[in-house]
Amino acid sequence: LRPGCYAGWTRSDLYSKVGCMSSSFWWNDEDFNGTILRKPVPVVKPTIYLDSGDAGPADDDVSQTTTVWQHLKQLGYTDDKNLLHYVDHGGQHSEKYWGARFWHPMTFLYAPTPQVPSSVTNE
Repeated sequence: LRPGCYAGWTRSDLYSKVGCMSSSFWWNDEDFNGTILRKPVPVVKPTIYLDSGDAGPADDDVSQTTTVWQHLKQLGYTDDKNLLHYVDHGGQHSEKYWGARFWHPMTFLYAPTPQVPSSVTNE
């Protein structure tokens, strides 16, 4: 989902929530962290979910994902508010593992909003 991370950062006017599952942050000499995140921070920051496994080939790039997470926190992101980083211990870069943890980004990015009873708002 690297294009989602890129789109969320560069077009936050269109994408307010971004799920970056098992992203290839290693690509192009870690371009996302080294170049894209060095562009101006969006005025309206997108909410970002990052994850990876920590097993299989290259440990599913857990170190690169952790580096992006740390960089986002330096840019003013707050854990569990507009940023969530999840490591699937034993998870690998495959649909089997993405599917098993898909509920994490969906729960974080689309948490139910408490509804205020109309009797409270019509006082």
